[in-house]
Amino acid sequence: MRADRPWIHVLMYLDLDQFKVVNGHLRHEAGDRLLKQITSVVQARIRTTDLLARLGGDEFGVLLTDCTLDTAGRIAENLRQAIREFRFLWATGC
Repeated sequence: MRADRPWIHVLMYLDLDQFKVVNGHLRHEAGDRLLKQITSVVQARIRTTDLLARLGGDEFGVLLTDCTLDTAGRIAENLRQAIREFRFLWATGC
C-alpha cells in the first residue's frame, strides 16, 4: 500500500441466481459441489491480496483491498462474465 494516497477498499456482494433450484432438485451434494466450483472461479479472478468469504447460502462477499474504483469495476465485470459463462455439470445415478 502506498502512503502518499488514501487507502481505498471495495466490498462486493455476490448472490447466485437459481442456486436453490440446484440445491433443492439435485440435493445438497450437488449444491456443495456447485459452491466449491464457483469459489474456484472467483478466487482465480481476484488478486491474492483480496478476501473471498461465503456469507451464507449462495451469498459471497469479496473485499478488494487497496483498490481503485476503476480496477474494482474491471474485477467485478470479469467476475460477472466468468460466472455467467460457467456451466455446472452434474451426473445423477440414472
